[in-house]
Amino acid sequence: MLRRSLNNIFYLSLQNHGITRFNTIKLQMRGSPVRLFTATSKLKTTEIVSSNDIDTSNINLLRKDSNKIEDTRAEDTREERIFIGNFREEMDKFSERKHWRAILKLCEEVKQSDRKPDISIYNTILRAYIPLGSIKHSFKILEDMKLANVNPNLTTYHYLLRTWSQAPTSEQDPYLREQIFEMIVNDGLQPDLKIYECYIDSLLAGEECERAFEIFDSLKSKNIYPQLELYIAMIRKAISINEPRIALNYLKSLEQNLFYAPTSLYNDVLRICAYEYYADGILYCWDKLKHRGLNLDEGVCIDILYFAGSHGKPDLVVQVIEYLMDVRRLKLEKFHFSPLTRAYVNAGDIKNAMESLNIMRQAGFQVGFFDTSSTGLYSLIRKDKRTIDNAYYCLEELHKEGKIVDVSALNVVIAACSNIGYKRNVDMIRALETYKAAEKLGVQPNVETFSSILLVCLSAKRKDLADQLWKEMLELKIVPSSLAYNRMIAIICTQDDYEEAFAYLEEMKAQNLLPPRSVYERIINKCVRHGDSRAILALEEAENFEYKFPRSFYQDLEDQGFDLGLAKEIIKNQKKNFNQQKISSNVNNSDVMNEFVDIIKSQ
Repeated sequence: MLRRSLNNIFYLSLQNHGITRFNTIKLQMRGSPVRLFTATSKLKTTEIVSSNDIDTSNINLLRKDSNKIEDTRAEDTREERIFIGNFREEMDKFSERKHWRAILKLCEEVKQSDRKPDISIYNTILRAYIPLGSIKHSFKILEDMKLANVNPNLTTYHYLLRTWSQAPTSEQDPYLREQIFEMIVNDGLQPDLKIYECYIDSLLAGEECERAFEIFDSLKSKNIYPQLELYIAMIRKAISINEPRIALNYLKSLEQNLFYAPTSLYNDVLRICAYEYYADGILYCWDKLKHRGLNLDEGVCIDILYFAGSHGKPDLVVQVIEYLMDVRRLKLEKFHFSPLTRAYVNAGDIKNAMESLNIMRQAGFQVGFFDTSSTGLYSLIRKDKRTIDNAYYCLEELHKEGKIVDVSALNVVIAACSNIGYKRNVDMIRALETYKAAEKLGVQPNVETFSSILLVCLSAKRKDLADQLWKEMLELKIVPSSLAYNRMIAIICTQDDYEEAFAYLEEMKAQNLLPPRSVYERIINKCVRHGDSRAILALEEAENFEYKFPRSFYQDLEDQGFDLGLAKEIIKNQKKNFNQQKISSNVNNSDVMNEFVDIIKSQ
């Protein structure tokens, strides 16, 4: 609405000042075709200089009689230069304040004087109209110039391109912009840096980024060297469209042209490189900023930390952590330290990866198997028996150097013995020897230590060793965890005699530990395979805990002869008579239970 009001003021001012009119004449351009890169409409010249709101025929801003103006231009006098200077100063002032009526009045004063309008006056008017952002009005002035036999120069087209960039997005027709650029060539002019700067700005304003990058890259071949401001504009545009590679290349080019890039620019490029995990950009900008001053928020630092972790750059992780602690004064969390272990792992440094586990614990964080697994340390160690032995020797080296061996480092070596290589072999001997070396290494076993070695027993189906280790755990007054109970029950279910599984399940619930769904899956499967009616009780209890089994689980039970429909009916009947039914090894089977057992046996 505001822009429409300004246009109305412009038209009313033309009429109020009694400006003479002339017949509409097409812009006199040479006949070469206009290059159309992304034009959305083929707007003709007569459409450019015409308006639906006002009769534009015979508009004459400055000329008294266009037919009487001579081609020659009088030599500038001192008075002429003073007049031009004052005229430009007044026009700039009115343009800055957007006093369009005053601009028209000033043009009328020039028209009424005896001065012949020249290129300086026309360019001053074009510059004054830039904030209006109306390319149609600027084209009318250009037409007036041509009819007055005043040849446009590069400054003229520079102002036209700037006006196009200032126009509302809906009026930024790419065809007009390309037409302006074509006029420069047709007039025999050689575009200079200012023209290209303006042209690139207009491309960026129209979100034609690829074209802008192409033009910018071609400047060097034309012996045109961009200034710092254009470099910064191109870099920031590359950042805004998430193109870290382009941003970094322009930043390096800027340095090669001996420009001093602002520190903030390096920080901005580093941010986008970290966001996109662009390795070259992160390492280059970080190295530069170490000596110039970092100014990064925590989010960017976290991106860099995880990049450094995944690319095996422990030194970079340490530097980022030091920056967060010493400069940003942040209270660090566990996720700030985890990339350090991952970085050592990806660098193939098992020893320092194990030492970093103790660094996390010294920082006040709990360290467990999840940390060794998520950081890749477990996968690195379990590759083969050689890597397991190397990991153990690293523990010995750390102990000999007087460093603390973290218990989680011992545990991950033990756990790796349960799943060695792609064949998933088991090495019970190495696991036991590593466990026995805990005292020599100055390590106090914890519940995760026993959970790890129970995992090895599970893979080897060694219930005898599992019983012995469980007893030793209790003697050390270590309270079994849910994971330890889960693995012990799983070990029992690998045996023909599985009665103890129910005892451990009851003990687990007595310790206020919620049995996971996998425990019930194992027990139900074992009971069904042995025709044990307690499968129904286990299924009922699992449903009471609101566990949902996959369809494939039920299908496996039915394939083994389990009548799921009958089981559901029994559970439904039992719920009517009992509020809760617990699994027990001394269940008195009712007639219905015996009937169910007979069905399974018969099948």
